[in-house]
Amino acid sequence: MIEINCEREYQLSLERIEALMHHGAVGMDPVTADELNDLVDAVEKWENRHYQIAAPSTIDAALFRAEQTEGLQMIVAISQNGAIGRDGRLPWNLPEDLKWFRRATVGKSIIMGRRTWDSLPYKPLPYRVNIVLTHKDLQDCICVQSIEDAIARSPTQPIIIGGAEVYAQAKHLVTTMFVTEVHQEVPEPFTFLELDTDGWERTVLLESDDFDIVRYARK
Repeated sequence: MIEINCEREYQLSLERIEALMHHGAVGMDPVTADELNDLVDAVEKWENRHYQIAAPSTIDAALFRAEQTEGLQMIVAISQNGAIGRDGRLPWNLPEDLKWFRRATVGKSIIMGRRTWDSLPYKPLPYRVNIVLTHKDLQDCICVQSIEDAIARSPTQPIIIGGAEVYAQAKHLVTTMFVTEVHQEVPEPFTFLELDTDGWERTVLLESDDFDIVRYARK
């Protein structure tokens, strides 16, 4: 168990996570993976105490650890009329959902399409292995040409983060979906995602005025 007791230890832990994630891009043994998970947990606890970046209290802090959930996951925020993006950006401002996204993906391998990569406010997303489906040779990420290759190149738990084309390509392989159901409709034009939840077990993890967070597990 790793415990952070001061700002210096916090900064050193972030540096160590970054080093481990870089190492993980080419391979990660079980001992290294355990250290990474312990560091991520310690960093989250420090941030929760000092920076108020806390996951909703109703959600188990271990929900996204690799040993808790196996298989390919996806995480998406979607409006009541099926919008997941507009003009290359999220069509809403939900800081708490962004905190949820960060907590859900830190220490994991995130898989995305090139348009999602291009839309990121900064690249790569830190403390995660960034994997991009593209035919181009991009910097600061792992470039692959198929979902299967992306999974094979993932040294830690793989999570699909977008966009619609990647979701569509991967849906037959996904075992767990974490869906932020946004309580609003987005005016057209927008990027549409048809989310088929038939054959999935639905569990509400969090309810709020602006959105619900729901887990779908394949039956």
